[in-house]
Amino acid sequence: MAMKDSAAVSSPLIVREDEGSSKFTRDDFIYLAKMSEQCQRFDEMLGFVRKFISLSDNLLTPEEKHVFAAAYKNAVGNRRAELRVLTVIEQKEQRKTNIQDDHPTQIAIYKQAIEGELKSLCTELIKLIDDKLLPASKNPSNEIYFKKMRGDYYRYLAEFIGEGESNQVIELCEKSYMEAVKLARNNLPPTHPLRLGLQLNMSVFEYEIVQKPGKAIQIASLALDEAFANIDKIKEENFKESTLIMQLLRDNLTLWSSSEAPAGENDN
Repeated sequence: MAMKDSAAVSSPLIVREDEGSSKFTRDDFIYLAKMSEQCQRFDEMLGFVRKFISLSDNLLTPEEKHVFAAAYKNAVGNRRAELRVLTVIEQKEQRKTNIQDDHPTQIAIYKQAIEGELKSLCTELIKLIDDKLLPASKNPSNEIYFKKMRGDYYRYLAEFIGEGESNQVIELCEKSYMEAVKLARNNLPPTHPLRLGLQLNMSVFEYEIVQKPGKAIQIASLALDEAFANIDKIKEENFKESTLIMQLLRDNLTLWSSSEAPAGENDN
C-alpha cells in the first residue's frame, strides 16, 4: 500500500489565516489554542488566538487573558532567544582570524529575517491592545495589565530596533509603563503580583534599554521595600506568585549592585 507524504495530510483542526472559520466557535478557538500550547505548537496557538480575539467584543476573562498572553509571549520569546543565539555566533565569527567572507553576510541576513518577524509580532500585539483590548477594559486592573503588556512589547522592540526608530520606541515604552505604574499605585496593594511584575519589568527596561542602573535599582528597591512592609497583608491566592516576583527583584538587585554584573534580565 502506498504511503502518503505526511506533509500532504491536512489536519481538520488546523485553521490557516486565509481560510474561513465559520465551522468553529469562539470557544473552539480558545480550546484549540490551549491544546496547541500543550503540544508546544506555538505558531499554531497564535493563529487560534488571533481567531478568537477577532470574535471578541467584550472584556477577556482571566483565562482568556492568560491564553492570549501566552501565545504572544511564546512566539516572541522563541524569536528573542534565536536572536541571542545568532549574536553569540556572530561574536564567535568576529573573533576568528580566518573569517569566511560570506559568513557575516549570512548571519546578518538571518538576523534581519528574525527581527522582521519580531517587529511584526510586537506591533501586531500593541495594535490589538490599543484598538481593542484597552478600550474594552472596564476596571483599573485590566487597564494596568494591558498597559504593562504594551510596555513589555515596546521593550522587546527596543532590544533590536534600528537607531532611527529606537528613541520613539523607548519613549512609548516608558510612557506605557509610567501610565501603568500610576494606576497600580492608586489601585493595587504593594504585594499584588501585577504591581510587582510591572515594577520588575520597568526596572529591567531602565537597566538594559535606557542603561540607567541607578534608576533601575531605585525602582526595584522601592518595590521590594513596600512589599516587605505589607507582607502580612498579602492575599493567600497571590502569595506564591508575589513571593516569586519578589525573589526575582532581589536577584536582579544583587546582580546590578555588583560592579562586574553582566547585562542580564529576570523579568515577568
